[in-house]
Amino acid sequence: MNISIFGFGKVGTALGVALASKGHNIIGVDINEQIVKDINRGIAPFPEKNLETLLKQYSKNISATKDYEEATMGTETSFILAPTLSTKEGSFDNKYLYEIFEKNIPYLKEKKQSHSLIVSSTVSPGSMEKFQEFLRENGLEEGENFDLYYNPAFIRQGSIIKDFLFPDVVLIGGSEETKNKKLEDFWRGIVGNEIPFVTTNYINSEIGKIALNTFVTLKISFANLIGGLCERHRGANADVVMDVIRESKQIVGKKLLGPGLGYGGPCLPRDNNALRAFARFSKETDLGKVVDSVNHSVVNRVINSVENFYKKGDRIGVLGLAYKTDTYLTTESQALQIADILSKRFGEVKTYDPMAKERTCNTKEEVIENSDIVLLLTPWPEFSEVSYDQLKGKKIYDAWRFWEKKLNGEKNYHALGINKS
Repeated sequence: MNISIFGFGKVGTALGVALASKGHNIIGVDINEQIVKDINRGIAPFPEKNLETLLKQYSKNISATKDYEEATMGTETSFILAPTLSTKEGSFDNKYLYEIFEKNIPYLKEKKQSHSLIVSSTVSPGSMEKFQEFLRENGLEEGENFDLYYNPAFIRQGSIIKDFLFPDVVLIGGSEETKNKKLEDFWRGIVGNEIPFVTTNYINSEIGKIALNTFVTLKISFANLIGGLCERHRGANADVVMDVIRESKQIVGKKLLGPGLGYGGPCLPRDNNALRAFARFSKETDLGKVVDSVNHSVVNRVINSVENFYKKGDRIGVLGLAYKTDTYLTTESQALQIADILSKRFGEVKTYDPMAKERTCNTKEEVIENSDIVLLLTPWPEFSEVSYDQLKGKKIYDAWRFWEKKLNGEKNYHALGINKS
C-alpha cells in the first residue's frame, strides 16, 4: 500500500520504517527541511533504537517531502502524527492537525476514491467529531472524499519501532464502528492475529487513549506511595511488599476493571482505612482518601440517576443486595445502601437477592412484576435469565451493564458508565 505520514518527527519516522518493513511504500511529510534531507539520504534524524538501520535497509520504500500534493495524490492512506501541545488548562491543542487537514482539502477533492485519514496524534476527547465537521464544512463528503479514523499510538521512547510492530493493544475509533474493519484488517497484516484489538466509536477511543496512560500514572504513584511508607519503618522492603501485589491474580487481567458499584464487604473498606491510619499520610499523599471518596460517590451517582427518571407513584424494585455475588454478606454493601436511601425518599422498595437475608421478596419475578423501576445492583448469574418481555415497559437502571445487549436501544434503559444521548 502507498501510505503518507504527515508529521515525520520521531514517532512518524518510527511508524514509517515499521510499515516499510512490512512491504508498504511510505512518503513522509514534514516542514523541517533537514528531516526531509536526512530521510532521503538514509540518515536517522533522531536517536531511536534501530531507526537508522531500518531506514537504510528499506530505503527503497521510504522517502520524504515537504510537498502535500505529492504525498496525498500519490497515496491512498494518510497517518497524521502532528504534535498536539498542551494548553494551560491541560487539554491538547489541535492547530497543527487542522493545518494538515486544511492544506489537504484541495487534493482530497480531486481524488477519485475516498482517502483514509488516520489521526494517530493524541487528542482531547471530542476532537474527532470536530475534525469530521471541519472536513464536511469545507466541501468534503465522508465515504466519497475521505474516511476518518482515530488510531492513537501507544509507544515508549527507546522502543517506538518495536511498539508499533508488537503493541499491547491496537485501538481504532471510527464514525461508524462497521467502517473500522478496513483499518483493522490493515493492522492485522502488520501485527498479526494474536494482538488484542479494540474497535469502537470516536469518543470511546479518545477517552480510552488518555485513560490508559492515566491508569499507568496511578500505578506508578501507588508504588511510590508504598515505597515512601516502607522507608519509614525498620525492616520494611518495598519490593517485597509490592511482590504481594504483583503475584496476586486479582491484579492481573480484567477481573477488577469493570465499572459498577463501588467496593464493599468486610475487608476492602477496613484495609484501606487501616493502611491510612498506619501510614499517617499527609494531605498531599493520602491516595486512600481519594479512593474512598470516589468509592462513596458511586452511590450518589446511582441515586441521582434514578431521581432523574422517577415519576410520582413509580414503584421501585432492587435486584441484588449482597456486596458481591456468591455471598450473603451485605457489610458495606452499596446495593443495600442504595435500597435504603430509595426507600426513605420514595417509600417501599421491593428487594430480592439469592442469598442476602435482608431481601423483602422471595423471587426476582415478584420484584419485577410489582415495580415500575427496576435496579440491578448485584450481577448474580440468575438475573441473566430475565427475559426481554419481563422487562419491557419498565424503567431499568443496570449498574453492571448486565442487560445491555438484551435492552439495547430501549429508551428507558439506563446503565452505569454509559451515555446513550
